[in-house]
This record gives sequence, C-alpha cells and structure tokens, in this order.
Amino acid sequence: MPKKPLRLAVVSCGAIAQAHLRGIAACRDGEVLAEGGPDPFAEQMREFVSAVLEGREPGNSGRDVLPSLAVIDAAYKSVEERRAVELRQDEGGRWEIQ
Repeated sequence: MPKKPLRLAVVSCGAIAQAHLRGIAACRDGEVLAEGGPDPFAEQMREFVSAVLEGREPGNSGRDVLPSLAVIDAAYKSVEERRAVELRQDEGGRWEIQ
C-alpha cells in the first residue's frame, strides 16, 4: 500500500498554511496566496553538511529548536489532559509545562 505524503496544516481565521514534502502553500478563502519555495528539510540538511565539512556550528543548532519542541510537548499534554496548559521558561532557560 503506498504511503500518504507527510503533511502539516495550520488553520486560523479562514486561512490555511500547508507544508508537505513537495513544498509549502498558503491559502485564504480558497485562494492560493503563495506556494512552492525551497524544500525546508533539504535546505536544513545542506546547511548541516556544510557546517560539518567546515568545522563550524550549523546556523540552526539544536538549541534553536528547543522552544518549538516545548510548544509541541505542551500541545500533546493539552490534548492528553483535555485542558489548556501554560508554557513558561524558568531562569535557567528550561521550558516548563504547567
């Protein structure tokens, strides 16, 4: 059975943004506002390989994605507990879900 392509859709106030393996599209009220653009994963991998070959830290390090991961973790916790959760950063820079 063929696998369906991976897709992420974000919907808000009549607008939708979709990211999938073939590119990105933004729509509002059924009209496509923008689509295409570089593959974000390919661009990230290209930067990572360049950084390794040049012996430097990538432009986007693992530390840069920690806030995004905290939001994802909070979303999962919110769904799991069926309640709104609060996300705060402590003085040490760690993210806490309350």
